[in-house]
Amino acid sequence: MGEAEVPKRTGKLPEFDKLWDYAHPDISEQRFRELLPRALDSLDLSYLAQLLTQIARAEGLQRKFEDAHKTLDRVDKALPKTDGRTLIRYLLERGRVYSLTWRSSRRRTFTRWMLLTWWRLSNRRRTSWSGI
Repeated sequence: MGEAEVPKRTGKLPEFDKLWDYAHPDISEQRFRELLPRALDSLDLSYLAQLLTQIARAEGLQRKFEDAHKTLDRVDKALPKTDGRTLIRYLLERGRVYSLTWRSSRRRTFTRWMLLTWWRLSNRRRTSWSGI
């Protein structure tokens, strides 16, 4: 390949749900972060944002709550340019992080609302979330 040639994007982006190792969220986070350059190159904003939700989930499971919220803040900024599935994943993972960090009854109520919103949206879209 010459210097002026741009490599073609080949192959599908991997299904990151299959890369999870729930017993080792640090390993899962590393796998997801290794996918970031490919996700960026793909220009698929929905895939990238969903990948970030999984990084946030891995961070939360490692009790790195501030990092998880920062990662989800990045997703939040992209939401207007993504699809409904991305919104559903975002709400689910934000709710999960909140549920791990917040203890007051007011905060638990907000977390329940967020998770209920996720559930309603996913059912409305008839999305199968058995692996999530």
